[in-house]
Amino acid sequence: LSVSPKLRSGMYGEALLAGGSAEAVWMEGRSIVRRGQIEAVYVVEQGNAARLRLLSLGKTSSNQVEVLAGLQSTEAYVLDPPPDLKDGSRVEVIP
Repeated sequence: LSVSPKLRSGMYGEALLAGGSAEAVWMEGRSIVRRGQIEAVYVVEQGNAARLRLLSLGKTSSNQVEVLAGLQSTEAYVLDPPPDLKDGSRVEVIP
C-alpha cells in the first residue's frame, strides 16, 4: 500500500460490498416438529398424506423461520401439527 498522510494508525473504515441475492423460504414456526435436535415439518403430498421431512433452518423473525433446505416455496405443509400426527396420516387441505 502507498503511504498517505491522511491515514493514521488506529483509524477504521466501513465498506458496503455488493453481493448476490437469494430468495429465501420462510414458514410458520409453529409448524416445526422438534424431536431432540431434529427439526422437521409435515409436508402434504399427493393424496393428502402428511410426510415428515427433515429441515435445515436459518434465521428466525417473530413467528417465522427461514428454511435453508428441506422445503420448497411451492410445497404445502401442516400449519399446526397435533402431537399425535404420524407420518403417512391423511390430512384435510384447507386453501
